[in-house]
Amino acid sequence: MAVQEFGKVRAVGKRPIQDNMAATIIRQSMERALEAVGVLLEKVAARNVREVGAIDTGRLRGSITHATKAEGRSAVTAPARQRDAVHRPSSKFEVWIGTNVEYAPHVEYGTKKMTARPYMRPALDNNRKLVRKLFADALAEGFQRGK
Repeated sequence: MAVQEFGKVRAVGKRPIQDNMAATIIRQSMERALEAVGVLLEKVAARNVREVGAIDTGRLRGSITHATKAEGRSAVTAPARQRDAVHRPSSKFEVWIGTNVEYAPHVEYGTKKMTARPYMRPALDNNRKLVRKLFADALAEGFQRGK
């Protein structure tokens, strides 16, 4: 009887290690998916700026960047490091896409004298299925690696 109980305790004792490995794999998969989503939406938003005709100098288009938090530190693309174009996420499960150009909200939402030319919101709205697919693929890949 003591041997069987010991065996149960030992089996239960291994489970947290396996659960920890699974959690690590899922976390890494989510981080990869968030980075992929950030890159995708950053590129789409920059393309949208061109398509809505909001380019004079290219400053707005060139300033769009994204930030994720990975491994306990913020990972951002070069423009954000230089000028803090987007807020740095406080959670590992966030991605922020944005710009530090002061007139960006006026282009996105319009003003009394200028009609709105949205470029950021359509980047997400028109790519929701692809964003979901990126997450699903990253998680499926993580589960496959974890087997």
